[in-house]
Amino acid sequence: MCVSLCNAGQYSSASDMYAFAVLLNELLSEQVPFPDCSYVQIVQSVGTFRQRPVAFRAEAADDVGRALVGLIARCWHQDPALRMSFDELGGELTHLLRKTVECARVGDQAAPLT
Repeated sequence: MCVSLCNAGQYSSASDMYAFAVLLNELLSEQVPFPDCSYVQIVQSVGTFRQRPVAFRAEAADDVGRALVGLIARCWHQDPALRMSFDELGGELTHLLRKTVECARVGDQAAPLT
């Protein structure tokens, strides 16, 4: 749940981006965000204490995984004005997909992202 949604009930592309980040993190980490917390506890954790779910952790040699960790962090940034836009997200994901395909063709999974 996005802080702006908790505090003011306002939907925006920034709150949608936060929700996307939570969903992507859940898919990658295979962990439910804020397990065993009630709705009120989640609102308090996110809105008052500015907490985020346990973040996905990538292996040091996993360039794509590490890039996704950074992407998630930028998508659920504390300041909604500093979250990436969906246009930026599309560009980042396209870049990651191209690099992944390139690495698969070359057979070098550890190639650095540029």
